[in-house]
Amino acid sequence: MKKHLHYIALLLFLFIPTFVWSDTVPIQGDWTQGDLRSAGSIPFIVEKENNTLHILSRKHVENVLIQIVSFEGVVFYEERHTLLNNENISITLNNLPEGNYTMDFFHRNGFLSGKFSNP
Repeated sequence: MKKHLHYIALLLFLFIPTFVWSDTVPIQGDWTQGDLRSAGSIPFIVEKENNTLHILSRKHVENVLIQIVSFEGVVFYEERHTLLNNENISITLNNLPEGNYTMDFFHRNGFLSGKFSNP
């Protein structure tokens, strides 16, 4: 009987979906697409999952400068990227001290920023 319970418990764990919880980092700012402005034109989705920031690009964007800056003004990450449509890049935050930060995107089409905390 115990053997059957083990198999039933194993089957339950195999069929229960596993969820990975992440927090969406709200991104705001001014971004133009050529000469047209659009409320839905922000090309990035940023999510924080544990000690990793995931940036998903919804559009092809070349030569965008991404910075992570503390509220005190210290730059902890600064790198230029070319992101393809639906490309995901990950930035690990393992060496980032505890505190509040902004993630900034600089590009010829505009400036975007989002705030997050690193516990």
